Amino acid sequence: MGPKQVLARVLQFGLILLFLAAGVFGVIGFLEAKKAERHSEALQQELAQREQELVAFEGENQRLTQQLDRLRQERTELQRRAKLLDQQLEATAQDLSQIEEQLAQAGERREQLADVKAELESELAYVRAERDMAQGEAEEAERQEEELARAIEEVRVKLDAVKRDHAALASKLAEGGGRMASGVRMLSDSRSGPSGRLNILVDSGAAHTAPTEDPEAMPELDMASLREQDTPGGPTIHGQLVQVNDTHGFVVLNKGSSDGVEVGMLFEVFRESLPIGRVRAIRVRNRVSACDVLTSEPLQAGDRLVQVTVR
Repeated sequence: MGPKQVLARVLQFGLILLFLAAGVFGVIGFLEAKKAERHSEALQQELAQREQELVAFEGENQRLTQQLDRLRQERTELQRRAKLLDQQLEATAQDLSQIEEQLAQAGERREQLADVKAELESELAYVRAERDMAQGEAEEAERQEEELARAIEEVRVKLDAVKRDHAALASKLAEGGGRMASGVRMLSDSRSGPSGRLNILVDSGAAHTAPTEDPEAMPELDMASLREQDTPGGPTIHGQLVQVNDTHGFVVLNKGSSDGVEVGMLFEVFRESLPIGRVRAIRVRNRVSACDVLTSEPLQAGDRLVQVTVR
């Protein structure tokens, strides 16, 4: 084979390779074009999707903007309400301060009223004690009046008996008038006194026994009316507890200013002759006195009191 044939074959082979290369590049270009077309479609779809998302975002942005505006308006309203609430809170704080002051004043007033109530209760206790004393004195006066009426009736009966005896004696004296006259003359002459009169009465038959007093009709000695024995510092006052007020811590004595009791006087309290405590007079009325209890021993109505004399 000559060089020309070899060259021709090489050229043919080269053309074949060129056609093959052109075909390959054509296929590759077609494939790339298809790929680019598909990619372009995908990008268009993605762009359309992004546009839809953008539209949605714009709508969401508009909605959020509206919400933000509403929130700003609500914030402004809340700020206004907060300011009003602050003002109301300040006014409420002032009202609360005034109420606290009023409560403090009310507490003080309540304490004052409690003190007044305690004083009134004490006064009521004193009045009740005086009432009880007055009732006791009235009952005692009624009893004494009844006893006096009985004594008067007994005296009246005795007086009637004496009148009857006197009438009988006068009758007997009238019957023996002459003998009585002579007896009187004999009495004047002899000056024999009562024994001569007795002899005359015996002789004349007009002897009479004078009525004697009934010892039961004698008035009973009232030991309460006797004055207490004086001490060097003055009369010692004796009394009795008529009321014990444990709530207010005082007792009521059945002696008052008319008996010589004065504010500040000390009294020893006795029960069955045993000293059990001491009290001090703090309020004195005419017939009763109120005393503070100075000891812890419980006292009771009926306990006896004796004034403590300061030497």
